[in-house]
Amino acid sequence: MLVVASLCLRALLYSIGYGPGYHYNFWAYAFFPNELALFLLGTLSYKLYTRMKGSTILNKTTTAAASALVLALTLGFPLLPRTNTIPFFFNDAQLVYYTAVVLCLPFLFALTKDSTTDRVIGELSYPVYLSHLMIIPFFGVLYRPGQPVTTVAAVVFATLMVSLLAIFVVQVPVDRYRGRRLANSKAVP
Repeated sequence: MLVVASLCLRALLYSIGYGPGYHYNFWAYAFFPNELALFLLGTLSYKLYTRMKGSTILNKTTTAAASALVLALTLGFPLLPRTNTIPFFFNDAQLVYYTAVVLCLPFLFALTKDSTTDRVIGELSYPVYLSHLMIIPFFGVLYRPGQPVTTVAAVVFATLMVSLLAIFVVQVPVDRYRGRRLANSKAVP
């Protein structure tokens, strides 16, 4: 239900002019209720993975094929059509990409479930999501043609450093504190 509500809100905001082409696309890309559908679709993909665990469909061949498809679509995203078959919604490239990722995520979960690298990237993803929009204004407008690669690299580097700082200054101490509290609550009869 929340997925549908989030997608409807996105469509409504696009229809009144806060979509692609808006001079600052905060309402389309950074407004949490708009983005909620994408997070929830990831959660639904994980639920699908838990139901598929142990089945024969999660094998090396299907996992490799799903991984290759997502990698190909990620690298080829700029080549996908930008038309809008569904007015006031994601463009066709986004629809193809998001649909493929949601359907392939169970296979990607199976592939990376024991990966330390995947865990580190996962830990960084939310701080990166939270901090990148605060970092970008310090470097000017990045999305104009002709921006030097060094500026984009500086934004990526600064975002990663702020994200790592958030993990080590906030998340790790809070996790330690929660762990101590949990251990103490189990020790008390």
